Amino acid sequence: MVKLVADGVAAVKAAGTTTIVVVSVIDVPTGLFKAQFTELEGSVKTSGLDYTLLRLPMFFENQWSYLGSIKDESKNYSPNDPAKPMSLVAVADIGAASAAVLAA
Repeated sequence: MVKLVADGVAAVKAAGTTTIVVVSVIDVPTGLFKAQFTELEGSVKTSGLDYTLLRLPMFFENQWSYLGSIKDESKNYSPNDPAKPMSLVAVADIGAASAAVLAA
């Protein structure tokens, strides 16, 4: 993800555009995701571009990847803290919400 954002920043600059919108997460979990999203957001913030970070909850559709362990073991091996509530967003709703934010 970090490389994709770096490539996006380079493309925005090459196109002569001054603004970038990047999808991030509301609550950066620990481990690999924390390192990725911390670096990702840092590179956007220091890019010299105007930016909007869309900090979204985890995607509902990602839960399908846990179907096997839920079905076979009654366990969900999620990176989320089980002691905290978890909110999810449907990918289909992201486009409309993002458009509303950007149009404001």
